[in-house]
This record gives sequence, structure tokens and C-alpha cells, in this order.
Amino acid sequence: MTLFLSLSIVIIYYDWLILNNPSGTTKQELNYFVNSHIELKICADLCNGKKHYKLNRTRTGEQPELNGKNWTIVTFTKETGKPVTFFNKYEIIHYKNKYDALELAESCIELWRNKIREMALKAI
Repeated sequence: MTLFLSLSIVIIYYDWLILNNPSGTTKQELNYFVNSHIELKICADLCNGKKHYKLNRTRTGEQPELNGKNWTIVTFTKETGKPVTFFNKYEIIHYKNKYDALELAESCIELWRNKIREMALKAI
């Protein structure tokens, strides 16, 4: 759930910046920014696909899918008595390519951080 929330927040940046944008960056410029990065396009299609169930149009040409099961196992070692946690990784499948979902989300967040910094400097 935390992963999907992180991916959703990445797209919320786009929606918020269209409505609250002191830098004067246009919606067309934000669309160009998103469409210039495969990570942001995949994230947008994944989140919008989950939000609307099915997309009639995509940024990438295909609706990506989130693959993986959310499970965590915590156990304790006999030797030290310290907890050990095992967890499953999620991946995003797009055109038969597999992307680590956490890495994709982190990359998207970094792209938006840089863009927001750029927009903040433009607003000064």
C-alpha cells in the first residue's frame, strides 16, 4: 500500500502544479516534462489506470500493471534473538519490460524534486 501511495503522490504533483503554480509554468510545459521521462509516463498510466479502472488513452501506449504480492514475514533468529524481516518486491510490467516499482517511484520523485526546484527559481 505504501508503494502505491508513493506512486500516486508522484502524479498528484502534476495535478497540484497545474492548479498552484506561481512560476507561470503552463500545463503544456508540465505535459512535455512528464512525456519526456518514461518513468513519469509509466507512473501516470499506472496510477490513472488504477483510478479509472481502464484507460482510453495512455501516455505510453499500454496500461502498465503492478505485479507482486504484499507480504512481510518477521521472525527471530535463535542465535541472537533479533528480528529478521523478509518482504516481497513489487514490479511494474510494461510492454513485457519489468521495472522495480520502488526504484521507479524514487526516480519519479527525484525528477519532480528537480522540476519543482527549477520552477521555484523561475518564480523568483
